[in-house]
Amino acid sequence: AGFPPPHTTLIYNKLVVKNYLTKLWWMIPVLMVSFAVGVAWLLINSTKEKEQESITKISAECTNQLVEDYKCWKERLQSLALINSPEDAFKELKQSYETSAMVKSQCHQLSHIIGRSASKKYGGVSEAYKHGDNFCWSGFYHGVLEDVIAQTGSENVISKISTICSPAAQEKYSFYHYNCVHGLGHGVMIIEKNNL
Repeated sequence: AGFPPPHTTLIYNKLVVKNYLTKLWWMIPVLMVSFAVGVAWLLINSTKEKEQESITKISAECTNQLVEDYKCWKERLQSLALINSPEDAFKELKQSYETSAMVKSQCHQLSHIIGRSASKKYGGVSEAYKHGDNFCWSGFYHGVLEDVIAQTGSENVISKISTICSPAAQEKYSFYHYNCVHGLGHGVMIIEKNNL
């Protein structure tokens, strides 16, 4: 007495589930789209985090046997610019300019590194240029544009290239405008792998 046979309960449960699913069919596409958006968001943000994740502390000083090591200087100046400021990176670059033959010979390229880091830190031309320095033939400004063009991507560069330097062109054909346009060339060469 009291309990229905097991097969009746099973049939009843199947009917309840089927009825429930019939009413909520529309949730399947919603869940699929939500899942896809979530995965896309994770992929985009994990790439940004990995980029910043690799630089969580200032690299060791490039002294003694590392004073002539380009990789050491690249990592040091990049981390100083990202974590502290481009001004701090330039302070160290200027201090080492007279004492390291490698720093002196690669000063322009090292300034590019500081510029790329400033672009990442400040999000583009306008804000990054406020932290710039003309030291070593304005490599900083060229580096900013290398990063801006890399972030723009080869598929979008044609449609955006004419406006990228607008924030830097307080006065058309000024030194800052020239450096911006010159830096565009560096950036285009990089994304096109020097294949013009």
